[in-house]
Amino acid sequence: MSRWSTRFFTALLSAAMLCALTLPAAAQEMMTEIQTLDFGLFSLRDNAAQHTVAVAASDNSYVADPAFVVATPPQRAEYFLEGFTPGTQIFVNVDDGDLTLGGGGGTAVFSSITYTVSPGTIIADGAGEATVFVGATLRTIGDSNVYPSGAYSDSIDITFSW
Repeated sequence: MSRWSTRFFTALLSAAMLCALTLPAAAQEMMTEIQTLDFGLFSLRDNAAQHTVAVAASDNSYVADPAFVVATPPQRAEYFLEGFTPGTQIFVNVDDGDLTLGGGGGTAVFSSITYTVSPGTIIADGAGEATVFVGATLRTIGDSNVYPSGAYSDSIDITFSW
């Protein structure tokens, strides 16, 4: 079973994700990032309870609790995979995480980010290609503290294996 592991920096409020990809040296399989995952630009009216904003992997639609005022809608991530043997099943794993102000474990945290992948079963087509979408749900802490304005980010791992 082959495996790629890529580290992503998810940023929200004003920055997009940056991608660094590590491939096996002799691999002909390739991944191209078409769209980064981005929670968009928003403000939060109330943090007295947990609230969520989610972007769907399946169709790029989003749902935000009324506590979120969305100025720029979230965008799902899109990846184009190529160079596979036709009919190869490709597995995707995304580690859940938290976002912090400025990244690296700051104190203002959006917690319980969960990721979804579409399609549910990924099979390389007759040309050895597949398109994968990643959506996510972002949850506030709900502790009544105010989130400072700024870019929130953290590192997550996305692993493609086959």
